[in-house]
Amino acid sequence: MQEFFDAIHVYTFGAGSTLPDGSTAPRTLPDGTPPTYSTSAEGIHGTAAGGLTQEVAFPSGDLGFGTDFSCWDDFDPNFSELDPNSPLAVAQDAYHRLNTQRGLIPDDSDYGKDVKTLLQRAFSPNGIIETKGQIKSELLKDDRIDPKTLQVNVTADAVNQSLVIDIKGYCTKGPFSLILNASDSGVLLKSITGNS
Repeated sequence: MQEFFDAIHVYTFGAGSTLPDGSTAPRTLPDGTPPTYSTSAEGIHGTAAGGLTQEVAFPSGDLGFGTDFSCWDDFDPNFSELDPNSPLAVAQDAYHRLNTQRGLIPDDSDYGKDVKTLLQRAFSPNGIIETKGQIKSELLKDDRIDPKTLQVNVTADAVNQSLVIDIKGYCTKGPFSLILNASDSGVLLKSITGNS
């Protein structure tokens, strides 16, 4: 049983009771536990001015963030939604990470590694190894990617001043892969695999 206070009265109610606003208190929450209620006004419990709030236990298990839009360089024409933990969503984010200049995302200043900037380096064997390491390091900032399975291969074309970046890995919901071609004109997505 809970108590509800207003300026004059104290109401006591439990699951299935009629609440002061005329609604009925639910008997159980979706997880089967009984609900508890309290009042709050400006964060202070025990006053009716703020109305009735429901208190529930902190959720357990997968605390996903809902859905994500399918988006490469722009939204797809149907504004399709994706599970943000799906291999396709992880592959899309890998593409965005490697096509975004660091510092452009206001709430994540460490997001991004614009691979076009890597074209300024000499295409030596050591330069390729360093480039692979930088790309892998950027991708592993995404905790959805299993670090043990991530493979990054970089092939340089010195004549055309371009890089072919082949990425394969696993996330919690399966494998993904993508092949990018980076040149002075931009980053082109050549292929992608991953379930949505």
